[in-house]
Amino acid sequence: MYGTASCDTANVVYTTKISPLISQKCLGCHNPTNATAGVDLSSYAQAVKYAQSGQLKGTVNLLPGYETKLMPPSGKLEKCSLAQIDIWIRKGMPQ
Repeated sequence: MYGTASCDTANVVYTTKISPLISQKCLGCHNPTNATAGVDLSSYAQAVKYAQSGQLKGTVNLLPGYETKLMPPSGKLEKCSLAQIDIWIRKGMPQ
């Protein structure tokens, strides 16, 4: 459904897929010291908070109501990363 052999969507959990993605793409601006727009994604609990509200998925996918600013600002996430976020949320945000 989501893709290619290089995109692992089988075991999407926070510690192995989502946390590394957030660390690489989000924490430069969304950390406890510099929580841009009040968003801190530095922990599992914080990531779940924004995932449950719809803000995480809405922002990275530029969904209606969230399309005012591309996140991350460096460019839209790859399809695989977007798929992993979607799967993680749909599976109940396993840690």
